[in-house]
Amino acid sequence: GQASRPTPGISYSSAKAFGNSGPYRDRPAHDLAIEALTGVVSMTLGDDGRPALPGIPMADIAAGLNGLAGILMALMRRQQTGRGDYVEIAMLDSLLAATPNIMGPVLAENRAPDPKAQRTTGGAAFYRLYDTRDGRQLALAGQEPKFVERVLTALGRPDLIELCTSGPGPHQLPAVEALQAFFKSRSLQESLDWLASLDVCYAPVNTLLEATVEAQVVARELLRDEERGRKFLAPAIRFAAEPARPSLREPLLGEHTSEILADLAD
Repeated sequence: GQASRPTPGISYSSAKAFGNSGPYRDRPAHDLAIEALTGVVSMTLGDDGRPALPGIPMADIAAGLNGLAGILMALMRRQQTGRGDYVEIAMLDSLLAATPNIMGPVLAENRAPDPKAQRTTGGAAFYRLYDTRDGRQLALAGQEPKFVERVLTALGRPDLIELCTSGPGPHQLPAVEALQAFFKSRSLQESLDWLASLDVCYAPVNTLLEATVEAQVVARELLRDEERGRKFLAPAIRFAAEPARPSLREPLLGEHTSEILADLAD
């Protein structure tokens, strides 16, 4: 019938692990394989020096966001031209495109970076995790000079400031050791209270459960209940004029196909 023939006004997308071309196009893969293949896993090393399993499926998420962006762009173009388009998304493409912050040494110097010497993966005293006296951890997560100066001055170690403002690398080890000793002598809450007084970038290493009851999460109502009592995560995009009204009802397979095709035919 009419609806089964190609319709020039349709915009649609496909998402695969490796896309529709190349030697891996028919190879199955989930997120972990993509994160490993792109080198992302190699940049997340534990204290034992071994790559760590990723906590969230970034390849899946990146592909989903790129797919959404691509379809929205295609729909906007269709409004101008009346023509639809096909948007091809690959998890591999999407994740590799998300690596510019760690790709510098590869592109500029044709070398694999040492994660433990890089700015955001272990080579900076002010971008790493520290243990506290009660067996918890906190994150220092701001390397701007003003943050470095505030913390190290309050710590009574202004002599270490220059080490931390001259780039990442092993030379920052004295600052790392000083911060390790300081936080190890205090509980997590004592450490957080001290950092809060300095107006710097920091956070506790929360469990997922603790994260859901953080004051900021609660204030922004990021965890909600629907009418049947099921909890869900609130949409991250907020429209002032038309606030989101999520529904957790699962659509049936093909439920809206006829409606969409009928609108296009008109």
